[in-house]
Amino acid sequence: MNKLKKFLKIVSNESRLKILLLLLDGEKCGCEIIPKMNLSQPLVSYHLGILKSSGFIKNKWIGRKNIYYVNKKKLEEFKKLFNETFTLKM
Repeated sequence: MNKLKKFLKIVSNESRLKILLLLLDGEKCGCEIIPKMNLSQPLVSYHLGILKSSGFIKNKWIGRKNIYYVNKKKLEEFKKLFNETFTLKM
């Protein structure tokens, strides 16, 4: 339950959820994410950092561009944990 609570806390932030949803459409450079967020670059970087440190997203460098993408393994882990928790309760 504690692990699920931690996951939910991370994605309950509107900005982080929006970034995650953007990345579900495919990998994107930070320069593509920032204009869609209506937030400053440092704030977007902050949220990307939280998502990255939690394992929800990963990044790779292609030349000078930092490309972000969803960590599908972590997302599946979250979905499984979510389903198991609520299946047991109902």
